[in-house]
Amino acid sequence: MRINGWDISEANARQARFVNGHHALSNSSAWNTGSNRPIFQRNQLGFKTFTIELWVKGNGYQEIVENRGIILEHLLDTVIIEPDWTTHKFKAVLNKYSTDEKSKQRFHVLKLEFVGYEYSETQEYSIDVSTTFTIQNIGTAETPVILELVPQGGAVGIPYGQMQAAILCDDDGAYIVDNDMAAIVTYDYDVLTIDGLCYDPRTGESLTIEVRNTTPGGKITIDGETGLITENGKVKIEDVDIWALPMLQPGENVIQTNSNWLSVTVRYEPRYM
Repeated sequence: MRINGWDISEANARQARFVNGHHALSNSSAWNTGSNRPIFQRNQLGFKTFTIELWVKGNGYQEIVENRGIILEHLLDTVIIEPDWTTHKFKAVLNKYSTDEKSKQRFHVLKLEFVGYEYSETQEYSIDVSTTFTIQNIGTAETPVILELVPQGGAVGIPYGQMQAAILCDDDGAYIVDNDMAAIVTYDYDVLTIDGLCYDPRTGESLTIEVRNTTPGGKITIDGETGLITENGKVKIEDVDIWALPMLQPGENVIQTNSNWLSVTVRYEPRYM
């Protein structure tokens, strides 16, 4: 087992037991007096609880106690736990612990209880030039994402409501042209919209992300974990209407945009119930 990359074997300990639980659930549904039917609400996720038991050894009683202390010192803050027997990781905080001196001079049992969440390695999905696409979340819980949007130069796929001229196709591709047949090779989008990544936490209703004042080639990043919204590294919150941070539901997620001349990258660490 590792704690923030530190191997517990350095404290003469090894993992003896691992019990993985599930996220706690809370619900505020109610059946009001006089009403013929209840008001149902979605369950809200709480912490995942899991326990790990360690066998801690040493050269005599005092050294064993000191080794227990070394392990606990590594658990004073939020940590990344990598238990044996699983490829998943856990971001968690130590909730409580206990000790059992099975054999005072040979080994003690250190029982650790954590609260946090479980995740696996980062997944990445990228696509160019498409208004509708599907992402498969391999996790079993709602998972925040880092969303990157790069509007492209050129006119292919400019939303119909924003087109003011005809599209000319030739051997070199497609161009939007004005009345004088002069090709316009860049385009500033008025409003870019994305559906299928934001949801009302109370009702589960899909919410639309709207991004204004975009520039072809400019990378817009919406971080679903930190809430930071930038364009080419500069804060862009004033140009973005967003009512919930982007995330993926377990299983298949259908994403829609109003432009098929757009590069989209979604990164996420799958989470598990």
